[in-house]
Amino acid sequence: MGRDSDCGLPPSKRLKLSKPCPWKVVEGFPTGVVGVGSGAAPMATDLAANEVETLGSRGQIRKVEFVRIIAQALFSLGYQQAGSMLEQESGIMLQSPVVAEFRQDILAGQWDKSLGILRMIGPIDEETLKSASFLILQQKFLELLDHGETSAALKTLRSEISTLDINTQRVHQLASFIMCPSREVLLEKADWRGAGEDSRIHLLEELQQLLPPSIMIPERRLEHLVEQALDVQRDACVFHNSLDHALSLYADHRCNRDQIPTQTLQVDAQIHHCCISMHRIWEVADIPVVWVT
Repeated sequence: MGRDSDCGLPPSKRLKLSKPCPWKVVEGFPTGVVGVGSGAAPMATDLAANEVETLGSRGQIRKVEFVRIIAQALFSLGYQQAGSMLEQESGIMLQSPVVAEFRQDILAGQWDKSLGILRMIGPIDEETLKSASFLILQQKFLELLDHGETSAALKTLRSEISTLDINTQRVHQLASFIMCPSREVLLEKADWRGAGEDSRIHLLEELQQLLPPSIMIPERRLEHLVEQALDVQRDACVFHNSLDHALSLYADHRCNRDQIPTQTLQVDAQIHHCCISMHRIWEVADIPVVWVT
C-alpha cells in the first residue's frame, strides 16, 4: 500500500493543505449531490434537465459546464463556503464523489487505492489508463526512494511499472536513480520536488492533462476563457492604442479614434531637412509627389 501524506492526517479524515490550493478538500466539502433548502437530493429528472439546459442568447453555453467552472474558480480563489453553497443550491457538483476520492488519495499518497479508483472515474481508453498509472507509480517509486526504502522502490519498478510495458526509456532512467548517493542528487537527476504536497499537486496537474476534461476540468478554466475573450477584443480593436492592464471586464473593449495621434506637434530638424532635400530631388527627377496630411 502507498504511504500516508507527510501532513500526518489519517486516511479517514479529509486532507487539509497548509495554503489555498485548487485541489484542496476541506471539512464539510460535499461528496454527493445535495438539494436546496431541505437537504434532500434533487429529482433525477432535474439532474437530467441540467445536462441539456443551455444559457446565453444563442443557447451555446451548457449550464452544467458553466456552473462547474464557476465553482472551480470559487474554490481556487479560496472561497470554499461560497463554492459549496453554489453546489448545494444548483445541485451541480464540481466533481463526482469518485473523482473527489481519487484526488484525495493522490494527495494522501494512497497509491494502490488511487490506481484502483482510476478505473472507476469514467470512460478512459487503455492507452490513457496506462499513461496515468505510470505517472502514479512513478510518484510512488520516487517517494519510496526519497524515504530510503530502496527494496520497496525496486519491487515497485519491477512488478508494477515495468509490467505496464510503456515508456521504456523512462523506466531505465528510474532504475538509474536507485544508485543516487544522496537525496539532493536524486531530486536533481529526477527533476522532482521531493515527497510531499508540492510534487503530489504537480502529479494531479499532469493527470489532469491526460484525463478527459469532463472528468477533471482543466485548472483555472474560467480565467483562461476570460483571457481568451480579452485577446479577441484587443485583436478586433481597429484603433487599439492602450495597455493590457487598461482592459476591463465590465464592458467590451474598444479604443476611440481620437486616441490615435493626428497632429504633428514637433518635427526633428534633421528629419525636416532630409524631407526637403528629398522633395527637391524628386522635383528635379520629375517624380510626382503626394503629401499626406
